[in-house]
Formats: sequence, C-alpha cells, structure tokens
Amino acid sequence: MKKHFLILFSILVCEISIAQNDCQEIIQLIIETSEETIEVDPDTGENIVYYDLCPGETLTLEAGAEFPENNTNYFQSLATTSFSWRIDEGQESNNSSFSHTFNDAGGYIVSLHAEDVNGCITTVPAKVFVRVSTTPTINLSVTPSKICPGVVTNIGPDNSSDLLFSTTIEGGSWGSQPCEDEFSEPLYLPDGTGAVYSTDITLACFEEGQILTNVNDLVSVDINIEHSYTGDLDILLTAPNGVQVLLFDQAGGGLWFGEATDDNSSETYPGVGFDYGWSMNPTYNGTMVDGIADNTSTSNNGFGTILNSDTYLPIGDFNSFIGTPLNGIWTITVIDYLEFDNGWIFSWGININEDLVPASWSFDNYIVDEYFLDEPSIISNNDSSIIIETDPGIHNYSYEVVDNFGCTYSEEVTITSTPYVIAYFEASQDEVIYTNGVVQFTNLSSPDPQTNLVSNHWSFGDGQFSTEEQPEHNFNQIGTYPVQLTVTNEIGCTDSYLSEIVAVDDYFIWTPTAFTPNGDGINDIYKPIFHNIIESNFELFIYDSWGKLVYQSKDIHSGWDGIRQDNSISAEIAKYSFLIRFNTHLNVLQEKTGSFVLLK
Repeated sequence: MKKHFLILFSILVCEISIAQNDCQEIIQLIIETSEETIEVDPDTGENIVYYDLCPGETLTLEAGAEFPENNTNYFQSLATTSFSWRIDEGQESNNSSFSHTFNDAGGYIVSLHAEDVNGCITTVPAKVFVRVSTTPTINLSVTPSKICPGVVTNIGPDNSSDLLFSTTIEGGSWGSQPCEDEFSEPLYLPDGTGAVYSTDITLACFEEGQILTNVNDLVSVDINIEHSYTGDLDILLTAPNGVQVLLFDQAGGGLWFGEATDDNSSETYPGVGFDYGWSMNPTYNGTMVDGIADNTSTSNNGFGTILNSDTYLPIGDFNSFIGTPLNGIWTITVIDYLEFDNGWIFSWGININEDLVPASWSFDNYIVDEYFLDEPSIISNNDSSIIIETDPGIHNYSYEVVDNFGCTYSEEVTITSTPYVIAYFEASQDEVIYTNGVVQFTNLSSPDPQTNLVSNHWSFGDGQFSTEEQPEHNFNQIGTYPVQLTVTNEIGCTDSYLSEIVAVDDYFIWTPTAFTPNGDGINDIYKPIFHNIIESNFELFIYDSWGKLVYQSKDIHSGWDGIRQDNSISAEIAKYSFLIRFNTHLNVLQEKTGSFVLLK
C-alpha cells in the first residue's frame, strides 16, 4: 500500500484584490498519491521531495490547504479556493487534482499555486521535483556469435564458457541547464555605408515558457566595444520574440567608443574596448546621447574624445520587452551609416535578476540489477549466464537492466545457429573379394551455406583412418566393416555418416549387358569377367530368344564373337540369354543365368 505524504508550505499571501489589503495566511498542501523519495538538501538541511518515474509513467497529486487565520477578516475554505498546477512554470491544469504522464527523461518541477476567495494569491508556490529515468548505455557482445544446432551451449562472462558474453553498461544522468554568464564572440565592425552587423547570444537555462514580467528583472545589457565614431552608429537589441528596442541613436559626431584604431581598414590591429551598458536603472541618469551632450567624455593619450564607460538609459524602453521569453536568441544589431571608421564588439551579454534563475539540480541513474530474460531455447538461466540448445536459425536473447528508479531497459544479443552439416559418401562397391578389396570413396558431404567444411575424418572399421577428402581403402580381410565419415565445419559443428563394406572370400563375376560385334575393335566380344573361381570347371552357354544354343565354351579367357556355332553365320540383333557353370575355390558349384543384347 502506498503511503501518503503531505508537503506543507506556509506562505503569507500578499497579492490581494480588495482595498483593505487584509489577506490571510494559506498553508498549501500537496497530497501525494504516488511513491515519493525524500532526500535532505546538504546545503540547507531541508527535506526535498522527489518522485522517481520511468518514461511513460503517470504522476498523480492532490492539492489541499489549511487556513490558520480563517475568519479573521473573511471566511476561507477548500471549496472557495482555486488551485493551479504548473510543470516548469508552464500551465498544466486548474484542478485540485494533478495527473500527468511523463514520457521524456529528465528533471521537472511541479508547482502548486493557490488563490483564496478573497483573491489573495500565494506568491511562492509549493514545489516538488520529478525525476524521470534516463536511458542507460548498454553495449553487449557474444564471442563467437555462431553455434552448432542441437548442441548444448553455455553463454557466460567467464572464459570457461562456450561463448564469452561481455557487457558495458552505464547509467544515465540529467542536469538542469546551468545559468552561466553568456557572452558573445567578438564581432568586427568594418567601414560601411548603411552596413548592418549583428551578434547573438542564446539564453537557455530558464524554465520552459518563462517570460519577462518585470522590467527591473532585466538588470542591464552590457557591451565591450571600440569604434570611431559614435556619430556613425545605431545600436539595437532584439528579443527572442522579435521585439526590438533602440539602445543608441547616432550622436556625438567624432566621439569614440573606447580607444579605437581609426582609419585602419584591417581587423589585424583591434583597439581597446570600453565597458558600456544600458539599463532602466542606470548609473548615469540619462541616455548616451544625454551623456554626450553633458560632455561625459574624456581625451585619452592622443586618441579621440572617448565616451565615458558607464551604464545609460536606452533610447527606447525596456518595458517593450515585458512578455518576451527569457530563453532564446537575443541579438545586438549595429548599423554603420558612414565610411572612414571601423571598430569591434569584443563581447556583450544580458544581466538578468538572479532571483529569476532556476536552481541548478541534477540526478544520476545507476544499474542495480541485470539478467537475461527467459526464452524457449534457454534450458538454464543464471542471470548473466545461460545454457541454450537451438534449432538452426537466428536467435535473439534479451538482456535486461534495472536502474535505481526501478525502470527496466533491455538490449538484444544475436546468436546464429548454423544449418545442420550433412555428412554423406558413396562407395565404388559395397562388397569385395578380400584378395582384391580396394574401394574408392566419394565424399558428397554438404556444409551449411554460411560456413565451409574444414576437416574430414574416415574410420574404415579395421583400425585404420584417413583425413583425405576422397580416399580409397583395401579391405583385404574377410569381414564386415563399418565405414564412418565425420565432417567438421569452420565453427566446429560435426556430422557423421555410416555405411558397411563386406569383404568376402568367394568368387567375383561381372557380365556385360550388351556387346557390338561389328569389327570396329570396340566391345566386339561378349565375355564375362571372373575372379577367384576354378577355371577348369568353367562352362558358358548362350541361347537365342527361341532357346536354341548359339555358343558354348569351356575357355574362361575366350568369348562369343557373334557368329552362331549352329550355322556359322552372324547372329541377329536381338536379346540373348546365358548360363554359366563354375566351381569356387571352396569347391561349390555355381550356376548363373542372365541376358544381354547384341547390337551392331
């Protein structure tokens, strides 16, 4: 449950709307409905109330008041008291309740003003400070950023992790715009006839929307200048809203501002500037024109007659600036009407009543907690280290940090789980006679598109190995051999493929499927190939499609040349069948049948 805190401001109101001038005291109360933070001002020892929010959070406050002098001159009550809330002096609402969503990070001052039934207004508002969390800097990295699919992988901050996770996290901070003296850069004023020169300063430290309400708050406009001659110049001041006031109107003939370097058309040799100023409460009771007329000038060591350094009334009226924003660009404009003179504005600035300057304040955000957010591929989460097992694809993992205001921010790290590596090979034959058991292997493995295969490891099942890409191996012992190929890509992902090769101790036979007895010397003889049989028991019989014997032989090294033995003529293009009888070295009678085609 949130606690409620009353902020009391006892202020004797002194602005009244009745002739008797009988305002009574109002004690303003800000009743908070949000969680507050109370800190002690180290300079004054006073309690300062802060509301610490995250961007997008809403602050709700209630206004109240007490009337210790009620019924002294008139009756006061909450029902007859009006309230207004302001954020940085910009109007927010005229209700007794305040509710505002702060979307942007930074510091804000919420003030409460009260006006009672008698029109008496509190001159000093009740204020609270709002601190809206600033975005931290979060830099994350994972090295390396690619992993193998389906492999349990540890991501963590120590070197024993499979992937090294590192963070650089800095909390944010905010500070109000400092109100320091603002002076312009030097401006050269060369000869000119009707030439216009301008120089700017920018005020930015006042509260948003703050305007000049009292002419005496514009204490003075100060300038350091040298120029010959005063009779050539107009000087004007322009406010941010475009209102312009004439500070000096050309007068004085050959009188100088400061120790000017007359007739020097180069900006290489500037003279010596004197300090002058304009104010509605000047030290000299009159304008510069009046001062010239009163001979408030001096002759200085061979220089021309110089207008005395002093503060003067402007030609125009600073009351014209009432209502102008204090923040913004203020401009000094100089109009030079005659030739044969030059000068410099070395600096200029505006002196504002220091009571208008907002108090400088700031705050820091720092990180109090950080962790990975859970995600389906995370099988173990220990805040800053996780264990994952992924399918192929791109996986984003959110890392969240919490600052001292309880606000959360996150960044993602991206892990690429590469596609599966596929190992595969084909063998020139999967059954061999052990006496001639050489097998060629063709490696048909495929890496994923993002990586390359970097190694091949063959195990032939007989205690021998190879790292060649396309090896061959002699299986010279009878048996069944599990041949396994393991391939590895450049990030260490592996896959294996297994196939058996059988080495037998019996015969080997190969029969052609066609032959062309056309006398061209190519494939003219039909002759099966045998290994590991007893040649003395060999018999070959060939029959035409009608079953008539066209060739027979007991010579394993001879073959049919396409001449029928039954009529000694060339056999026709047709399909023929064969019967082969032979004994293996194990003295087992074998009969093999099949067919082939005779072509021309």
